[in-house]
Amino acid sequence: MEIFMSIVGAIMVLSGAPQITKMLKRKSSKDVSIITWSTIFLGQGCWVYYGFFNNMISIIITNALGMLVNSIIVFVSFYYRRNCNLSVTKLQKQKESELRKSH
Repeated sequence: MEIFMSIVGAIMVLSGAPQITKMLKRKSSKDVSIITWSTIFLGQGCWVYYGFFNNMISIIITNALGMLVNSIIVFVSFYYRRNCNLSVTKLQKQKESELRKSH
């Protein structure tokens, strides 16, 4: 059963990889729910806590790795959203400047 659970855990860890790849290719995170990934992160943290108290190394390792992947997703999401907001603000300032010059 331990081997089976390790395989399931590995699949769960890898499940975030397509999301990271998609964000990096698009250079955008507008379609990513930060709340969802943060909630999954917290749930995995609970599993790590459970694993420690029950001495279940496979639960600890797979969920700790999952937390790492999910934290990368959340970090990249914030990074692209911040950069997107900065770009929009910069464009707005350029348009305002052009409007002032034309008047």
